[in-house]
Amino acid sequence: MYLMPMEFCSVQLMLLQFSFWKLAFSTSPEIFRKTVLYCDAHRECYTIGRSKGLIGYMLGEGLQKKMENGLTNGPMWINLHILLQKTGSNAKKKWIYGEKVTTSNGITVKEEKEKRHEEGDRIAVLTAKGKHRRVIGATSKYRFACNFRPDNRRDLIIYREEFLRDASRETNELFALSSSTAGCFHHVFNSTSIACGMTCYLNTVCRSFYHNFKENLCIHSLYVDSLLSGSDWRVEPEGWRRFWRPKWSLSKGGAK
Repeated sequence: MYLMPMEFCSVQLMLLQFSFWKLAFSTSPEIFRKTVLYCDAHRECYTIGRSKGLIGYMLGEGLQKKMENGLTNGPMWINLHILLQKTGSNAKKKWIYGEKVTTSNGITVKEEKEKRHEEGDRIAVLTAKGKHRRVIGATSKYRFACNFRPDNRRDLIIYREEFLRDASRETNELFALSSSTAGCFHHVFNSTSIACGMTCYLNTVCRSFYHNFKENLCIHSLYVDSLLSGSDWRVEPEGWRRFWRPKWSLSKGGAK
């Protein structure tokens, strides 16, 4: 297997994979009444999905319809965020659904009330009235909903995927200003850039990865695409590079 050096703008990876079983579970959304932290909700959806032989993810785009149909009451975590923005105070039109393919074009959402938004207000819950309330992720606990889909790659013997180097951001634009809300990260130490990319590639919920070539530090952004925390970025600021998966998402409509 040949891998292009990570300093190029894109990297293509190929994996041989064999499958010996078929799926036999429902892919209908499920509502969970217990309250959990933001990343724990993502993790539980994925774990429940794996137990069914499916990809499980926090419900985002379809959650409002569930509330309108009276199937659940808010507030609940919604898979909608501005975690790719340095601050929540001036990113009104930048919200993206976390389960879909990451894009540079965001949307404006109907918020619960107009107020001065803080730097850490980069994730949201959906209220019983169908409005979005900005919250911080460090301590907030809410109920959540999961959706499920088959893994389209499971029955493929060979599949290819491309990672793109994020050349649109300078190194000082790769971290969030506030530490009160962050994405869900996995750290791998003493890792080369190729190893960092390969382990992200093999992980269904890895949305992007950061590699610090000066420290050989690898960070995977799991479940949703996110900027680094300030504490991670400050390890060796000039050494960071970001790579993202432009054709991979967790949702039914966005998966390739």
